[in-house]
Amino acid sequence: TWDDVWAAMKSDEAFKTDEDRRKEMEDMLRQYQPSEEQLGYYERRRATLDENSTYVLGEGKNESAGAARTVNLASSKQSAFRLDHVFNQALESELFGLSADELARLDEDDDYEDNDKTKVDGSAPQNDTSGVRTGSGKEENEEDGDIAQLNDELDRMLTPESIAKLKERKAKEQRRQARVEQDKYAMLDESSVDEFSEMLPNPVIEYPFDLDVFQKRAVLRLERGETVFVAAHTSAGKTVVAEYAIALCQSHGTKAIYTSPIKTLSNQKYRDFSKTFSSVGIVTGDVSINPEANCLIMTTEILRSMLYKGADVIRDIEWVIFDEVHYVNDEERGVVWEEVIIMLPEHVGIIMLSATVPNALEFASWVGKTKRRKVYVISTLKRPVPLEHHILVRKEMFTLVDTKRNFMNLNYKTATDADAELQKKIRQAAGGGRAHAWPTLVNFLEKNSLTPCVVFCFSKRMCEEAVESLKSLDLSQSGAEKAQIHLFFENSIKRLSNDDRALPQILRVRETLKRGIGVHHAGLLPLVKEITEILFSRGLVRVLYATETFAMGVNMPARSVVFSSVRKNDGRGFRFLEPGEYTQMAGRAGRRGLDSVGTVILYFAPGNIPSLTELKSVMVGTPLRLRSQFRLTYNMILNLLRVEDVRVEDVIRRSFCEAPAERDGEKIRKLLVAGRKKLRSLEPKLQEFQQFLGYQKLSEKVDRLTQRINESILASSQGFIPGRVVLLTRRDRGLGMGVILKPPRKAPIGSRAASAQLEFFIAVLHLRGSVVSTGSTALFDVLPSIDPSIPQEVQQEMGFFFEIKELSQRNILSLAKKKLKLDGTRLMPARGLPDREELVRVLSELHGLATTETLPEAMHPRKDLGLNDIEMEEMWKARENDLCAMRNSECLSNPRFGIAFDLLSQHSLLKHKMEQLEWAISDSSLQLLPDFSQRMEVLKSLRYINDEGSVQLKGRAACEVNSCDSLVLTEVVFENIIMELQPCECAALMSAFVFQEKTDAEIEIPTESLQVAKAEVSRILLALGTVQADAG
Repeated sequence: TWDDVWAAMKSDEAFKTDEDRRKEMEDMLRQYQPSEEQLGYYERRRATLDENSTYVLGEGKNESAGAARTVNLASSKQSAFRLDHVFNQALESELFGLSADELARLDEDDDYEDNDKTKVDGSAPQNDTSGVRTGSGKEENEEDGDIAQLNDELDRMLTPESIAKLKERKAKEQRRQARVEQDKYAMLDESSVDEFSEMLPNPVIEYPFDLDVFQKRAVLRLERGETVFVAAHTSAGKTVVAEYAIALCQSHGTKAIYTSPIKTLSNQKYRDFSKTFSSVGIVTGDVSINPEANCLIMTTEILRSMLYKGADVIRDIEWVIFDEVHYVNDEERGVVWEEVIIMLPEHVGIIMLSATVPNALEFASWVGKTKRRKVYVISTLKRPVPLEHHILVRKEMFTLVDTKRNFMNLNYKTATDADAELQKKIRQAAGGGRAHAWPTLVNFLEKNSLTPCVVFCFSKRMCEEAVESLKSLDLSQSGAEKAQIHLFFENSIKRLSNDDRALPQILRVRETLKRGIGVHHAGLLPLVKEITEILFSRGLVRVLYATETFAMGVNMPARSVVFSSVRKNDGRGFRFLEPGEYTQMAGRAGRRGLDSVGTVILYFAPGNIPSLTELKSVMVGTPLRLRSQFRLTYNMILNLLRVEDVRVEDVIRRSFCEAPAERDGEKIRKLLVAGRKKLRSLEPKLQEFQQFLGYQKLSEKVDRLTQRINESILASSQGFIPGRVVLLTRRDRGLGMGVILKPPRKAPIGSRAASAQLEFFIAVLHLRGSVVSTGSTALFDVLPSIDPSIPQEVQQEMGFFFEIKELSQRNILSLAKKKLKLDGTRLMPARGLPDREELVRVLSELHGLATTETLPEAMHPRKDLGLNDIEMEEMWKARENDLCAMRNSECLSNPRFGIAFDLLSQHSLLKHKMEQLEWAISDSSLQLLPDFSQRMEVLKSLRYINDEGSVQLKGRAACEVNSCDSLVLTEVVFENIIMELQPCECAALMSAFVFQEKTDAEIEIPTESLQVAKAEVSRILLALGTVQADAG
C-alpha cells in the first residue's frame, strides 16, 4: 500500500539526516501517490454490472423494469482517446519538430485536469485519534511488508531521470495552477462581499436574516446574469439562491424553471415557493397545476420533453435551476441532466445547486464550454448545525465521529465489544435475535429527547415491518395532536371516492399517523406521501421510517437521523453507501435555530456492525466525483433526428463523457500543424534511403507480431523467468540482447503504462557493447570506446557497456532457450550497487552470445512453453523468419544504415501518430459512435426511420414514450395488442412497463385475454432482442 512505501521511505537514514534529500524524496513520492479516484473508485465499482451493457427494456428510468423475459446485449463503446498515449512532451516533442518555445505555447492552452480547488469535506478526517490509517486499515505497529521490495521501488523511482521529470512536472503544475483562476469557462469565486449592501443597495427580495458569504456571492452573480455552480452541504441554504433567481424573473417579467430529480422534492418546493411567490406552478408525472405560471417546478425529465418538443414556454425562460445536480452520477437517470444542459438555448441562464463534490470546477468547465459562457463555482464547507455520529448498542450510545470529523477508534472497539456481549446473551436466552429491536430504539429516542427522528431503511419491506412492530406504541403528545392529525388527514382525502378512501393503504397509514409514526417510500400513493411530509414538517410525526429518496433535497430536518444499515441494494447487488450518499442522509439531522448539534445514530442488528475500515470509508471518506453517465437511448436518437439543426454526433461530442477529449482538441490541432510541417521537411531526405525501407517495414512487422505473441507468453510459467536470455528492441535502432533479472510485475493502477494496456514490466540487464568492438554494422548495437553521446543511463564495467532497467513486454522481441545462471538479488539489490564479480561474469556470457554468427535459438511456443495455439504458433514462425531476414540483411553492412533507419522510423512513427491525432478530432473517435451506428440499424430494420434517417410514423409515436421502454410499448400499440383489453386489463398490462421491483413470484393472471396479451409482449421482447443482436 502507499502507506507502506511512505513508511519505508521515512526509515531511510538519508531521510533523517539530509534535509535536501528528504525534501526531494517527499516531493517525488507525493507526485507518485495514487489519487483517491484510482484507489477507490474502480474497487467500489468492480462488483457491479458492466457499465456498457444495455437491455431490450432499457429506455426510461425503470431500466430493469418490465416483463419477465429480457434480452441482455453488450453495447459497443470504444475506449476514450488519451492524448498522453500519442504525444508525450518528454519523448515526442522532437519527433513533431517542436522547439522549447513552441512547446511552452502548446502547453499554455492545455486545460487543467485535476486542479480543482473547490473545498470538499470528507477527503479525510482532520485528526485520527488512533494509529489506524485511513484506507489501509493497518495499525502503525503492524509489519510494513517486504522492506527490501519497497526499497527496491524507491530506488527505482528516485533516479536522476525521474527527479528531472519531477521538476519539469512541478513547473508545469505551477503553470496550470496559475491558470485555474483564469480559465476560459470556469472560475472559483472567492471575491470579497464585505461591501455587499453597497454593491446591491436594492435587492429584489429581502430576507429577515443576514445572508452567508456564499449566498451573497451567488446573489451578486445572478444580478449580473452570470451562471453559477453552488456546492454546499445539506440545509446550508442553497435554496436562497434559487429564490433570488425566481424573484429576478418575476421582476423582469420572465420565467424561471426549477428542476428536481424526484417528485417528492418537487412537491415540497411547490408548497414552499407558493408561500413566497404569487405565480407558481408544478408539472410532474402525477400532477399539473398552473402550467402557465412564472415559476414552474418540474422534474428534469419533463424539461427534457419540453426541449425536444420545442415548447413555447422555452422562449420566455430566463433561469433554469438544477437542484441536486450531483444526481448526474445516477447510472439510470444521470444522462437526463446532460441532455438538458446540452439542449438548453443560449439565452437561458443556468443555476446548479449541489452537495460538495471534488471536481466541481471540472464539471463547471464542461457546462461553460458547452454553453459558451463562464461558470462561477461558489463553494462552502460551513454546516449550519454540526453533526455528531454515534453507534447505538443495547441502550448505550458510543460517539464515532465528533463535530470536527475526528473518528474515535477506541469507541468503535468498545461498541463492537458491547455488541459481542449482546449477541452472547441473546444466544443464551433464546437463540437467533439478529433483527432490529425497533420498540427499544423508539423508546430510547423518546427518553433522550431525540425526536422528531428519521429512520432510514433501504427497502420498502423493512419500513413496513418496522412500523408494524410498533403497533403498541403511541408517540402523540396529546389528544389535541391526534385531533389535528385526524382533521388534516380527512380533509386531504375528502375528494377521493368512498372506494378509494377505503383502500387498505389509506386505512393503515391513517392509523399509524395518529400515533405519531409515519412511513415514506416509493410504494405509497403520492397523496399519502405528501400528507406524511406535511405532518412531519409540522412536528406531528415523531418518528418517520423512510427510504433514501426522502433525503434527496427535501427540506425537512429532524433532531436526529438513524441508519438501520450502511449497506443497500442498488439493483445490481448489495454495496456500502458512498460517502456522498451517507452525508446527504445524515445532513437531515439538526434543525437550524433549534438544535446546537445534529445527532446521527447507527443502529445495526446484533452482529452486523461493519468493519472499522468500511465504516470510516462511508462516514468520513471522500465523496464521489461527478462522472458522466451519458448513454444513447432509442428515444433520444429519435427525438434528435427530428431536430433539424442538431446532429446526434454533435450531442455525443458535447457530452460530459467526451469533455476530456474535447479539452485536448486545440492542442491536437496545433500538433497536427507542427506534424505536417515536420513531415514535409523529412520527405526530401527519404528519397536517399529508399533501399533501407524494406528493412524498416520488416522491423515494424516484427514489432506487431511480438506484441500479440507476448500476450500469450506472459501467461506461461516458463516464459519470463530470471536468467532467460532475451532479444530486445531499442528506441534508437536495431536489436539488443539482455537477460531477465526478475519476474514481471504489473504496472501500477492509473499509470500511463497501465492505461495504455502495457500491463507488465520486466527487469533486464541489457548489454550495450564493449570497448573492443567498433562501428555499428553488427546486429547488436556496439558503442565505440570513446563516445560523448553515450546515454546517461548506460554504465561501464570492465570494458562492457550495459544498463539495468525495467522494460515493458513490448520491448522483448524473443525469448531464447538459453538460460544463464545468475543471482538477481546481487545484480539488482534492494540498496546499493550491483555485485561487480557477478555483473562482469554475466556480461561476459552475454557478450559471447551477442558476437556469434547466429541468433540464440528461440523458445518454441508449443514445444517449450506448452502453448497449444495454432494461430500463435504461425505468428511465431513468421516472426522468427523475419528476424533471420533482418539478421542477414545487406543493409546492416551499409555505413549509412544507422542514419537511414532512424530517419525512416521517425517518419513512420510520426505518420502513424498523425493518423491517430486526426482520428481523435473526427466523429470516429466518439466513444458511443459504434453504439449509435448499431442503434440506427435497429431503427431502420423496425421502420422507425427510413434509409435517409427521416423519422417515420412509428418513430414519431416512440418519441412520445418517456416513462418506459419506447420501442416495446410502441410495438405493443402498433400491433393492436391492447385493443381487445378492458380498461382494467390494459392498466394491468401497462403496470409491467413501469414496475421497478425485482420479484420471482409467479402472479396468477385472472383473464384469458390478459394472458394472451402477456404472451404477445413476450414475443415482441424476443423479436426486438433478435433485431438488436443482428445489428451487433
